[in-house]
Amino acid sequence: MGPEKNAATSTTSLDAALAAWRSQIDKDLKGADFNRRLVTRTPEGIALQPLYTRANLPASISTREKPGEAPFRRGLVNQPTCRKLQSIRRPDPAAFNTAIKHALMNGQDAVVLPHVDTAGSDWSPHQLDDLTTALADVELTAVPVHLRTGADPLPAAALYLAHAKARGMATEELSGSVAADPIGESARSGSAPTDDAALLNNLDGWTQWCASHAPGLRTIAINATVWSDAGANATQELGFALATMAEYLREFAGRKLDGLTVLRHSLVTFGVGPKFFTELAKFRAWRVVVSKLLVGLGEDPMAAQGMAVHAQVGAWNKSQLDVHANMLRSTTEALSAIVGGVDGLQVPSFDEVLSEHSVMGERIARNLHAIIGEEFGFSNTQDAGGGSWYIENLSDSLARGAWDVFREIEKQGGMRAALKADWPQSQVQAVVASRESDFAVRKSGMIGTNSFPNLRDRLSETTSAGSTACSVGLDSVDARAWPECLSAAVAAIRDGVAVAEATPAPAKPIAMTTFTPAVPYRAAAVFETLRRRAQKIENKRGRDLTALMLKMGPVKQHKPRAEFATEFVSVGGFAPSAKQTFATASEAAMTAIESDADVAVICSTDETYPELVPEIARAIKAAKPAMQIVLAGLPREEAMVECFRSAGVDEFIHVRAHVPDVLGRLLTALEV
Repeated sequence: MGPEKNAATSTTSLDAALAAWRSQIDKDLKGADFNRRLVTRTPEGIALQPLYTRANLPASISTREKPGEAPFRRGLVNQPTCRKLQSIRRPDPAAFNTAIKHALMNGQDAVVLPHVDTAGSDWSPHQLDDLTTALADVELTAVPVHLRTGADPLPAAALYLAHAKARGMATEELSGSVAADPIGESARSGSAPTDDAALLNNLDGWTQWCASHAPGLRTIAINATVWSDAGANATQELGFALATMAEYLREFAGRKLDGLTVLRHSLVTFGVGPKFFTELAKFRAWRVVVSKLLVGLGEDPMAAQGMAVHAQVGAWNKSQLDVHANMLRSTTEALSAIVGGVDGLQVPSFDEVLSEHSVMGERIARNLHAIIGEEFGFSNTQDAGGGSWYIENLSDSLARGAWDVFREIEKQGGMRAALKADWPQSQVQAVVASRESDFAVRKSGMIGTNSFPNLRDRLSETTSAGSTACSVGLDSVDARAWPECLSAAVAAIRDGVAVAEATPAPAKPIAMTTFTPAVPYRAAAVFETLRRRAQKIENKRGRDLTALMLKMGPVKQHKPRAEFATEFVSVGGFAPSAKQTFATASEAAMTAIESDADVAVICSTDETYPELVPEIARAIKAAKPAMQIVLAGLPREEAMVECFRSAGVDEFIHVRAHVPDVLGRLLTALEV
């Protein structure tokens, strides 16, 4: 039997099996809609099916692809070990040095320095003495160092080279990154020079200098975490990063910097979110779209092998409530990045969201990386997800979605033009609005925050504002003049001049264009605000907020709604009291009146409510007008809703209720 006949027979057999499977599923659903019950829509608009087979493998994907073959869906040949890029925050350089040496002795294999010359409660390098103290006894020839530079590379570059020179090191021995991302920084800040040629000239000059003198340093950053932290979905993050890379490739090509050099000195950093398979597939999709971009720009797609891809466990889904749950979130996110084939991974401490410097948190984050990558061996198999019909299909869908986003940005004149027109920002804001809605009605759950809350949690009244990025204030330096300019800045820093003063001041004020910034977003923030309000009321009164569950009738009658209501009010800091059940409305009302509860929640069925609710509500309001009365459920008839409201019901809680709004009104009543 020939291969064509084998394939036809196999396809016929698969079709028959799928038809039989679908027939059985339809029977099990008993008339329910297949798409509504079993197909999941992702924030990227991808319809995830309940079953994938070889029939779902896109025609553009070959099962014979190997690592090292364009478009590098399966990764590179001899993929380097994923670096542990833990960020360490300390109040001064000596404390940083102690912490980084401890980290390096206990598994970390890279140094991540804070943003150069920033304001904030944590130390960042301002002058050479500080950096010398921070990196004392750290062997720079063995450990890569990553130094964030903001929009312009010159200040950080001069500082790091001055340090290397003071230690007698050849620049060829340096590795890591001193990388600038003018486009990403402008997206974060919401402003950019009206003429940004100066920044790009400086980045071009730094890249050319490193290509000749420090080939181990990455100089061009594409920081997609700006968008993931703002709430972007995976296709947006990919599309915006691709548009940024296209912008740099085109700009530097005009400055005689070839694509291979650009990619060899590029460092792309993505955030990692909670959707495990989506995030894994995202890194595979990135390599595909970069290869396609290079072909479109007339470059060799093999140049894609030169770029480095890092991942940073995301911040938008981390919570200050039940903070230890962040460890679980970080675990799945770190695993998806490692299996996805990243070159470096930053796992923040589980309590970093509290703006604390927890040694235990740093240790757990460092050990988590070691356990996943080394003890469990998840990094041993290259492209472990390759060949899965589901992951291959999902990777292809993300790549296509990202390319569509990229094409739309190109229509607007590129990433910088799109930013100034607020297009990427508006797209992300739409995703954030959808995310907020899902969390508000608890369609999306966050353990310890909007579901299964821990009432023993106590939050600080305020949180740290964090650091701000370097300002833009440098004149353009032609690439040919860069060696002299860099040498002058290095000499000034070695003479004790601070970083901010060692670089040329602009000859005239820089005109700036402002637009909407990519504002960091955390889904838990609105629920944390509720809990802080509850704490403030409790501190003022000297006792806990309580909600009395008025469970009416037998267990079968009240249990589903009592359990729903208990969790609902707990999200706002109300301690539920649900010890009793009641047989009559008068008994329930009297118990509520005699209690110290702030809220009474009536829990029963729609059938019993018309008889029970008016009597209970009127009796409670007559005796205790300030007590808030909540009904677990929402009558279908508007007339019945109005009847219950007129009797004294203040709020209705149900699966479509906006949790922050309802709980916010209950707290407002108590604050008044």
